[in-house]
Amino acid sequence: MTLPSPSSGSHHDHGPPEFDLLVDMFTEAPPAATRSGILGAMRARPRLRPTPLSPVEALAAVADDVGELLASLDETDWATPDALGDLSVRDTVSHLTGADRYLGVTTGAWSDAPAADELDHLGVSRPSIEAGLLLSNAELLDRWRTTSAALVAHLRTIPSDQLGRPSRYNVIEASLGGVLLARAFELWTHGEDICRATGRPRRPPVAGALGAMTDGAAELVPIGYMLEFGSSDDRTVRLVLTGLGGGTWDRRLGSSGVAGDPDLVIVAEAVDFCRLIAGRLDPADLECDVIGDQALGYSILAGATRFAMD
Repeated sequence: MTLPSPSSGSHHDHGPPEFDLLVDMFTEAPPAATRSGILGAMRARPRLRPTPLSPVEALAAVADDVGELLASLDETDWATPDALGDLSVRDTVSHLTGADRYLGVTTGAWSDAPAADELDHLGVSRPSIEAGLLLSNAELLDRWRTTSAALVAHLRTIPSDQLGRPSRYNVIEASLGGVLLARAFELWTHGEDICRATGRPRRPPVAGALGAMTDGAAELVPIGYMLEFGSSDDRTVRLVLTGLGGGTWDRRLGSSGVAGDPDLVIVAEAVDFCRLIAGRLDPADLECDVIGDQALGYSILAGATRFAMD
């Protein structure tokens, strides 16, 4: 799976009045219910979009938030089963540690031997999970914090012009910046998995990290469509994500070429769209408005689910 490099120039925000985003989609005025629903969602989007963090700082911000979450867990929480598939909260934290260790090896933070089969995402963290069985909850937390902090410190030493170099994270082949965003997505998702398992409210990413993640998510839309259908398409989708960290992007559903006038518009809340990308929300359960070809819109949303790590 090869992903594009995140690009600060890829974001295309049309700005207010936001209903102009939809005008060119209709030969007649849209139905009143549709118009009302879309306008309500768009009005919820802040006029000023927070500056997206760099991939390194987005990952660091998500790690800080997950660290706060883990510090709040009590002994019963740590023992909670089925946080990530059949992994308990304890085992999920060990998985996070193993994944950080793997990423550190691939980026040069540590000189460990590469994983025997790095395409097996859960497999590369299996040694960490097994070793974690012998540790106390406090030791598990300290091990993850130490590993995560060392990884972030190393990543901050990498020159920004090196974030475009080819890299790998299990099955994902992308630029280093793209890999770090994928890891930020995964870490945030597993934080929400732990929240769900322990009965806590879900935790959206901080605004700057969410902005980086939505930029990355928009780049995945045409790739997911091609994976879903096995072919490209000359049509253009306008993706409008509302709420803090949202924005507007025009993307051609092909492997190359400049986006044209939009053939359809998809409007959804930014965090929920990230949950869709992470495989924690089904397309049928995403609250969204599709203006244009409904079948095409659903196919695009189905393709967006192909990037979940587990």
